[in-house]
Amino acid sequence: MKRTFNFTGRKNINREDVAVTLVRTPTALSFNANPNLEGYSFPGDADIWIEIYRGNLIKQCYWGKVSQPEAPLDRDLSVFEVPDGIQFRLRVVSLADGNLLKMLGEADHVTSKDTEDNPDNRKPLITPVPDDLGQQLWKIDFIADPPVLLINNQAKDGWKDIARSSVFIALVYPQVMRSMLSKILIEDEWDEDGADWQDNWMHFAKRNYTAKVLPAVSDHEGRERWIEDAVDAFASIKNLKDLWDANS
Repeated sequence: MKRTFNFTGRKNINREDVAVTLVRTPTALSFNANPNLEGYSFPGDADIWIEIYRGNLIKQCYWGKVSQPEAPLDRDLSVFEVPDGIQFRLRVVSLADGNLLKMLGEADHVTSKDTEDNPDNRKPLITPVPDDLGQQLWKIDFIADPPVLLINNQAKDGWKDIARSSVFIALVYPQVMRSMLSKILIEDEWDEDGADWQDNWMHFAKRNYTAKVLPAVSDHEGRERWIEDAVDAFASIKNLKDLWDANS
């Protein structure tokens, strides 16, 4: 798909009208989608594209015309290795002047249902997922919903072993917690009514690691101290220095 767009007059497509489902087997990961574009008045000859992305990984699938959507044969997502953090973007486009594409409609940050979802299973606060990070070993992808912990899939020993290693946990996870709480409390100014992943992090911090009252939204210095207390308590409860000493 050409990457130069004219966005004038673009319609926002409801995420609920995209309906993406992940399909997992013991040897493969793929997806299905059932876009419902009725009611948006798009031209029948406009093209549908679905873009799958996480971090630096992107895959594009042509989904036919508005008048006749057609799923491609290649819906394989093996390049992503794991389903966690994968998001979808649906675009309806038509050819304008020259090489310029007219963006007629878009739905972004679409998440999927999973054929193996089990509401009774406890999910981790943040999930490690592989990505090509160049010379960075790890980073948090805040664009994903919920955020995920990207780990370099080109690093020695493999990203899964890195994520499980005691040295990585001791060095990285306090900063992950600090970054997540800073995002929630300082940048997003969370005030007892956030998104699911924000609530989960705050319940984790307040229930297990600090009994102090959360400072007001306007008290950034107080919130920064609260965050440091929570991270320090996390390190103490998990004995992270001892974990480092025993495995370094």
